[in-house]
Amino acid sequence: MAAHEVGIDVKAVMHNYDDHLPENLIERFTTKKRTPSTWGEAIDYRIGKQKVKYGENNLNGSMQTPSGPLDTSRFEGQRKRR
Repeated sequence: MAAHEVGIDVKAVMHNYDDHLPENLIERFTTKKRTPSTWGEAIDYRIGKQKVKYGENNLNGSMQTPSGPLDTSRFEGQRKRR
């Protein structure tokens, strides 16, 4: 969303919840108690590692946008040409 606001063209790869998690990323998302095998499990485990209060208040992550002024000066060279 922030990239869109300053005109930066972002390319992203999306995964379904049940998509297999590549072997080279399993360790990155492994917790002391669980090892993920799908992208969805990886997200669930990552969220589970956050503070309890955050998880209770944001079951699906935060939908809040940042507040305050946005300094776009560092993006000047990256602006999408229109």
